[in-house]
Amino acid sequence: MTKFTSYRPVEGRRARRPNGEPLPDTGMPLILTPYWRSLLNAGDIEPVPVVKSKPRSTSE
Repeated sequence: MTKFTSYRPVEGRRARRPNGEPLPDTGMPLILTPYWRSLLNAGDIEPVPVVKSKPRSTSE
């Protein structure tokens, strides 16, 4: 199974998708192909932290 993780450009850097469009500052899900892995290793992109929400209380 392929796992998707969202990545965004590191602050102050720009990263382009293979089609030439910029990677959104908010991030987008990516499969780490050799292209994206090279940008990650160069410090151009970073994973977007996952924010876990609190479970909703059912007693309300």
